[in-house]
Amino acid sequence: AYILPNTCRMQAEKLRALGIEVEEIGKTFTATVEKYIVTGYKKVTKEWEKIYPVTVSTRTVKEKKSFPAGCFIIRLSQKNANLATTLLEPESVNGFVNFEVVHTEFGKELPIYRKGVGKVTRQERKKMKIIHKKRVLIHFFRDMNIISPPDSHE
Repeated sequence: AYILPNTCRMQAEKLRALGIEVEEIGKTFTATVEKYIVTGYKKVTKEWEKIYPVTVSTRTVKEKKSFPAGCFIIRLSQKNANLATTLLEPESVNGFVNFEVVHTEFGKELPIYRKGVGKVTRQERKKMKIIHKKRVLIHFFRDMNIISPPDSHE
């Protein structure tokens, strides 16, 4: 599963708009999770499809973390689990970090936590690239109002 803090309501709604089941938790809970720390960050300086994609590299750190009421859980036992993984894995070329639905910078902890799914392997990452071609998703995201260009470039 993936856990998003209660500050990520907009991202949770975008996941729902894409047909992903997102559960809002009504009570505080503690879980051992993997958090993502950004160890590499590059924002493209040339506009591509009206956005400036971001590429990151991350490391995960396992920790026990308390989550307040209102957090969101995205379980991977659903039919759209592959899409959820593609969107929420920070290094995915089709993910929320790449399209700046989740903003970050070098050295920061991402507001995406992974519980009990293990690391995404190179082979799984390659499969995600094949299944979800960037140009198809960018148009889909735009059609669904999931992404829009930065205000200064509209």
